[in-house]
Amino acid sequence: RFPFRIESGQCRTYVAVGGPGLTNINVLVMMPDGTQAADATVEDIAIARGCSGTTGQAQVEIRAATGSGGVALQSFGPPH
Repeated sequence: RFPFRIESGQCRTYVAVGGPGLTNINVLVMMPDGTQAADATVEDIAIARGCSGTTGQAQVEIRAATGSGGVALQSFGPPH
């Protein structure tokens, strides 16, 4: 899990790309207000977008569903 701070009303998009050997990765974004966002794909690229109703600590979690190997994670949104 990777923690990050988010402001109320802010949204962030997370993109995870699996390296060789990973055929299905999952991304879960957990906001401080309890909302969650997850990707719905079965492939080596996962995208999840989450918006928070409160300011606080959020987390993004990456899991290998099929295969093993390295993962690159990038977030997109307003500067924090």
